[in-house]
Amino acid sequence: MQVRGETSRWLLALSLGSARALTSHASSLMAATFFHLPAQDVLFSRIFSYLGLLDIWRLRSVSTQLHSLCWDYFSNVCSSLIVTISSEQDSSPPPNMLGLGAGIAILKTSMKMQSLEIVSSLAGVEPSSGSYPGFRKLLGALLNSDGALKRLCFSSIDLSSAVPLLEGLSVKCQELKELELCSVVVEHVSMQWILAQLLRHSKQSLLKLSIKNLAFSPSQPLPVESFSGLRYFSVSI
Repeated sequence: MQVRGETSRWLLALSLGSARALTSHASSLMAATFFHLPAQDVLFSRIFSYLGLLDIWRLRSVSTQLHSLCWDYFSNVCSSLIVTISSEQDSSPPPNMLGLGAGIAILKTSMKMQSLEIVSSLAGVEPSSGSYPGFRKLLGALLNSDGALKRLCFSSIDLSSAVPLLEGLSVKCQELKELELCSVVVEHVSMQWILAQLLRHSKQSLLKLSIKNLAFSPSQPLPVESFSGLRYFSVSI
């Protein structure tokens, strides 16, 4: 009986060891198969396309291989980005958005960025209080990125803080087709001046200009007559 019991235990240990070995082998085989798939034609177009940007950003931390793969996607494939600027107390972005740090990091390496939406929860905060340097850093990263921007959206942003960067931003937007401003704040300068500076190189390319929820009524007509290709224009107060 003692010999039979020891034999049973030995067989059980052998079977468990084989199961672990098979599991390890299967995991290695799965990893090898996954990472050997064509990145552009399969992984990015058929898998990453079903993931949100925040999911892909978090996926970087799983392994060294995924870290490299995700950065390849952000640098060479990703063409649309939604970035939220929030307070330190509210540092967790919504599922379809990225935080400020992630947005800056991606824009620094991006080769294909065509659409950028910046959403802030800091509306009403004075630019001089130090809450808006992150917005300027984000625009600075955009100016240094490759690719021509086709769509730009500012939501609940104080555009006064972007004045020093408007000249460079206008060059970046020379192929801009859509500009959306929602609940923006403008101080010390006029909305007419902001638009004239931002869109000075987009007069031929701009197709859509949408301005929503302005907190003030423009003192002068907005300079839309100079945009020869404009097909849609809307202003709401």
